[in-house]
Amino acid sequence: MDLNAALHACHKTYQSGDLQTAEQQYQQLIAAHPVATDAYHLGALIMMRSGQLGNAFQRIETALSGQRNHHEYWNTKGNILTAMQNIPMAIKAYEESLSLMPNYVQAAQNLGKCLVDNDDPEKAVAVYDAAIKHNPGNEQLRIGHVIALRGAIRSEDAIKALDVWETESNKPHKYDYVRGQVLIQLGDAKQAIETNKKVLHDPVVGAPALQNLMQLYWMRGEWDEGEKELHKLLEAATTPMNMFVTAAQIYIRIEQPEKAVEILDWATDKFGNTPEIEATRGRIALEGGEYEKGYTHAKAALTARPGDLIFMELYASTALVTGRYNDAMIAAHSALKIKPNNQFWIAIKYTAGRAMGQNYKFYADTDKYVRAYKLSPPEKYGSIENFNAELKAALEELHNFEQRPLDQSLLAGTQTPTDLRFAKSPVIQDFFRALEQPIRSYTDELEPNAGHPLHDRNTGSFRLAGAWSVKLGAGGHHVNHVHPKGWISSSYYVEVPSEVKDGPEKNGWIQFGKPPFEIKGADGNPLEAERFIKPESGLVVLFPSYMWHGTVPLKEDEPRLTLPFDVIPA
Repeated sequence: MDLNAALHACHKTYQSGDLQTAEQQYQQLIAAHPVATDAYHLGALIMMRSGQLGNAFQRIETALSGQRNHHEYWNTKGNILTAMQNIPMAIKAYEESLSLMPNYVQAAQNLGKCLVDNDDPEKAVAVYDAAIKHNPGNEQLRIGHVIALRGAIRSEDAIKALDVWETESNKPHKYDYVRGQVLIQLGDAKQAIETNKKVLHDPVVGAPALQNLMQLYWMRGEWDEGEKELHKLLEAATTPMNMFVTAAQIYIRIEQPEKAVEILDWATDKFGNTPEIEATRGRIALEGGEYEKGYTHAKAALTARPGDLIFMELYASTALVTGRYNDAMIAAHSALKIKPNNQFWIAIKYTAGRAMGQNYKFYADTDKYVRAYKLSPPEKYGSIENFNAELKAALEELHNFEQRPLDQSLLAGTQTPTDLRFAKSPVIQDFFRALEQPIRSYTDELEPNAGHPLHDRNTGSFRLAGAWSVKLGAGGHHVNHVHPKGWISSSYYVEVPSEVKDGPEKNGWIQFGKPPFEIKGADGNPLEAERFIKPESGLVVLFPSYMWHGTVPLKEDEPRLTLPFDVIPA
């Protein structure tokens, strides 16, 4: 068989999903044609779909060594690196593909999505702008452009771009879910509510639209009205199972587990038991302290759907709290093969090691990796007090909801709804510029250390991946958590209440090392926080995103105002 015929046969087998036979055909191809770069490229695709990313990377490098200027090879390399979570190098690969073929749609789509998914929407907008000039009728590019504009908080531009596309394509209302998200940014809550309602029965975006809708009602202090809408939806005969599960999850987040159980019972009567229902029951049991029950539900869900990473998160958490440390460790190792930079799984890995009495300090030495810096304000403000006073005023204008968001770690407080990196306030932008010095000081000390999830990602460059403001009141605190998509996380203290002071209670202090649930160590005692830092106005605290952190609750109704942010490699 000649080369082209053999490539065609192997590619056809690959497309059919028979990867084992495709790999056999690939090996025969390479034996007969050892310098055929298209064969190595196809072999990389086979390995990538098989989940063998290391082998996929080796093969695409071999293909590129023989044909360096092949735009498809660079795009495939970008896809492999994205799957490996090496985002800086993936971006470079996609950019190289586009430099070789500027009108190559697949590379533009992949690069734009990669940038949006990794919190660089401004750069994504530029990618989509260029790609649309070459391919103005491509729907994926046009909607990706809208999503990037939304991410960059260019809300008016996003609405305008969406209106133009819907008119040109004659597809009105197809992307009302995206429109609803932008309307939330614009502060048009009434229109956002109506727009999200329109897509509640959409099989793809109905569940996230329901989350948006109920979060709007909740944060605006209109929960009673939202609850009526929720039950009206669930009573409809055509409402699918996933909407019941989403509704139950919402009740969990507002700390009404008994109503979540009622909805799950309703769903079970209607649809029978499902892995999603099992997992949600497991979450209720875990948060209610019924750890064995939670483990049973989590295991049932994962058994029904092996390899589901969402179910694995619950399974690992319940394994830890029930003393099945090795099971949690195995789950973490399996997940990290798929998501090597996921900060939650790194936390599970070292927490299981800590519980078993292993030397977990390699990952989570709080003395070494938690560092506090005094921020140096821009000279024009004269003092840190003046700077924080102006920063506080700017942030206060953005805290315009009555309740906390449902999908974040804080309780008894509020959070700004949009990414502050794109705020137009001069003082907020001055704050971000002032962060260069402390972040650089932190990363400069992260010398190469093979196998270390913090050190190994240090490219020498960094960028902010998100920023927001939190205002806590009486009883306000952050539950212990990690930032799954981060690298380095932080809290900056703008205003600190008077009750935050030295003493045994440590009200309002930030704590490190304590998991979100009670996990007992090898000595039989619960794993506790290993370090506390007293907040001070003007203090920046930096730490690995995989390190458990939370706050000791406040008691007085005096606000604690912070401006946290995440940092990732660039």
